[in-house]
Amino acid sequence: MADNKNTMKKYDDINSVTLGGRLTGDAEIKTGEKDGRKWKQVRFSYACNRKGETMYINCSIFVPETFQAKGFVKGAQVSVAGKLSVKMGEKRPFIDIEPHSLDDIQISRGAAPAAKAEEPAEAAEATTDQDIPF
Repeated sequence: MADNKNTMKKYDDINSVTLGGRLTGDAEIKTGEKDGRKWKQVRFSYACNRKGETMYINCSIFVPETFQAKGFVKGAQVSVAGKLSVKMGEKRPFIDIEPHSLDDIQISRGAAPAAKAEEPAEAAEATTDQDIPF
């Protein structure tokens, strides 16, 4: 008979998810210094909708000093792969994803749907197949 304790230890480190949604606000960038070393952290939240239910997910990652959060604006689509943690609050669970690297975060560089709707209709009609470079 297999020992359950050994089996559980073997799989304790499996915690990997990918969740996508839309940013609920612009990303926050925090900087600081600890023990003589500078650090920079990007924090953002996004919402995942499924069949009328919405999950709000928090994400933060330490990034290089040169990192700029271009595209991390409210309404942008994002997909994050990383380690999941859930803490129960009084009203709802708090869901956090900790990506292992910046490569685990995919964000659409385009505008949010509301911004696209503001484009004039004439501009869309003026585009021809010859205007497209591929």
